Amino acid sequence: MQFVGPVADTAPCYAQFDVFVLSSRTEQLPLVLLEAMACGLPVVATDVGDVRATLPYDAGPCIAPPADADALASSLRLLLGNQGLRASLGQKNRQVVAERFAAGACLQRFVDLYRQTAR
Repeated sequence: MQFVGPVADTAPCYAQFDVFVLSSRTEQLPLVLLEAMACGLPVVATDVGDVRATLPYDAGPCIAPPADADALASSLRLLLGNQGLRASLGQKNRQVVAERFAAGACLQRFVDLYRQTAR
């Protein structure tokens, strides 16, 4: 394990991962989750905030209850033991971010919301 301190460009770091793990006990929509997904990483995460709603449906077995280390470890073992599942979820994660969280898509949702509210 290596702690490198602050990093300006995290993409090279994500490129070294096989799986991204988010073990938070509380979150809303963690930016770090979107960054990992955009890099095509499969994710193991706790079921906090908008994590479940953000990940693709197929990621269900990789979402553990908060503060349940055994369930989180089980989900991690599942992904580490299945290269095909890692590749499939990583690809789906990248697609979700491109479709739902790209700047243009987010901007359009804000514009639509403002227009509906202004009526």
